Amino acid sequence: MVSKSQLLQCLPPFTNSSLLIEHAQDVPGIIREVLNAHECFASHYDSIYRYFVRSSVYATCKALFDFCKDNIQYVIETEDAQTTKSPSALLAMGHGDCKHYAGFIGGVLSAISRNTGERIKWFYRFAGYNYLNSEPGHVFVVVKDHGEEIWIDPVLNTF
Repeated sequence: MVSKSQLLQCLPPFTNSSLLIEHAQDVPGIIREVLNAHECFASHYDSIYRYFVRSSVYATCKALFDFCKDNIQYVIETEDAQTTKSPSALLAMGHGDCKHYAGFIGGVLSAISRNTGERIKWFYRFAGYNYLNSEPGHVFVVVKDHGEEIWIDPVLNTF
């Protein structure tokens, strides 16, 4: 499996800079930013996707799950400080929450489709688990493969 340091050599350098997108964040704004960050960092993922391509879509998904579990510590962000990160920032800092896992996985899957012609059908799933509040509080990636859903959620203990 590829190491964080190998990937960091392929990516633009981490500069530890940040940009405030929205001062008062709400759930729709956070969702918008996740989708915007996906587009913003697309070229970065084009530099690293090849390290995750496997012999099947399932194996590729598993490789992404395993990489995130092994290299990115899950740290929940507070409601007051929600971020998205470039792949360089995520790997250099070594921690992230569900948005960061989903952004990394979605970024790599999109890059595979763009660069290899293999059309992996995937999407972000924004989910809520509080019956009293219907707003999503979690996000992960779902891949459709041969009529089945593959959930890639490194917040969970197993693939």
